Amino acid sequence: MKRFNFNEFLKFLTFLLLSLFLYNLNATGEIKLFITPKLIFYVNLFQVALVIITLYQLRKSFTIATYKRSNKVYLLFLFTIVIGYGAGKAGIDTTIVDSKGVKAINKLANVSGQMTAEERAKKLPITITSDNYVASLSDMFQHVAEYNGREITISGFVHKEKGLDSNEFVISRLYMSCCIADAQIVGPIGRIRNRNVDFKEGQWVKVVGKLSEKDQLQDGQKTITPLVIADSFENISKPSDPYVYLK
Repeated sequence: MKRFNFNEFLKFLTFLLLSLFLYNLNATGEIKLFITPKLIFYVNLFQVALVIITLYQLRKSFTIATYKRSNKVYLLFLFTIVIGYGAGKAGIDTTIVDSKGVKAINKLANVSGQMTAEERAKKLPITITSDNYVASLSDMFQHVAEYNGREITISGFVHKEKGLDSNEFVISRLYMSCCIADAQIVGPIGRIRNRNVDFKEGQWVKVVGKLSEKDQLQDGQKTITPLVIADSFENISKPSDPYVYLK
C-alpha cells in the first residue's frame, strides 16, 4: 500500500503554518498586539513544543492511510491563523471603544499611589510615557486635586467620548492586562482652548498642558477625573506598540 496519509499531511501543514505564524509574530514584534510582554515567554515555550509536534506529524504523514473519517479539528487552527494574520495586518483601531467604552485606569490596574503627598506637592512637570503610563495615571486618578496646576506632557489617540464638550476629547491609550480580549481604553480628558480646532477620531497627538479636574459620570457614578488643558499639541505617528501595560 502507498505509504502516504493525506489527512495526516494536512494536519502537518496546519501545525507548520501555525509554527511559522507564531515565529513571524515574534520576529516582527506583532505578538504584543495580542498579549502582554510578560506572557511572551510562555508562548515561546509553546512554540518549541509545537515544532516538536510538527516534526512528529510529518513522520505520521508517511504512514499507510486508513479509511477512518478524518478529524476536522485542525481546521479550527487554520481558521485561527487566518483571523490572527488579518488582525495583525489591520492592527488596532478605535472600534474597541464602541463596545467597551473609556475606563478610569485606577479601576483597571488597581495600583496604589506611586508618589507621596510631599512629592505631589512639589508640582514638578511630569512626562507620561508608555513605560510609566499605568502607574502615573493611576496615581493621578486617585489624587486628582493634588495634581492640579502641574504641567504634563502626554501622548495618545483622540477619542470623542459622548458627554464631553465640543473642545474636549479623551487622550486615549489601550491598556492590556493579559491579552487583547481584556484591552480597554484609558486616559485623561484633554481640553483645547480653541474650539475651532477639530481633531479626527483615532488621530494620534502629543499634548502639553496644565492639569485640572472635571466632574464626569463613570459607570453611572459621578466621579472627578483629570483634565489636561492644552497649551500646545501636535500630530504624531502611531507608536509601534500602541498598548500600555502594568509594569
